[in-house]
Amino acid sequence: MMIQTVRRSSAAGSRRSAFTLLEVLVVMAILVIIAGAGAFGAFKAMDSAKRREAQIKMEKVASAVQIYQVTYGQFPDDIMALVNQSPDGTAPTLAGGPAAVTDPWNAPFAFQIMDDNQGSTRVLVTCQGNGTQMQWPEK
Repeated sequence: MMIQTVRRSSAAGSRRSAFTLLEVLVVMAILVIIAGAGAFGAFKAMDSAKRREAQIKMEKVASAVQIYQVTYGQFPDDIMALVNQSPDGTAPTLAGGPAAVTDPWNAPFAFQIMDDNQGSTRVLVTCQGNGTQMQWPEK
């Protein structure tokens, strides 16, 4: 007795296992949605970090203006006086050069000296930020 084997042609009996174009497009669409959500969160976090950095720098500028006034008996003429050589030839009041008086969006800070009704003064530091004005101390 002889055993006979029957062979099928590979084209007729077996299917290739591969992804269809539709499956690839669906996976790509899902990846694009995930990447978009991640990028949105990253940009929001970066903006929040820049706003916090601006707030910290504004606090330092306000303190430096007050130190300048106490040390030299007058307020600085402009913001750059804080990072330039002091009137008596010593080191600047605020270290860090022009970057110390520039906000994270590369615009210089501005300050105003405000007198209250009790005879004391306070320093108001502002920056334009990314289009919205920020100030310290906050209202």
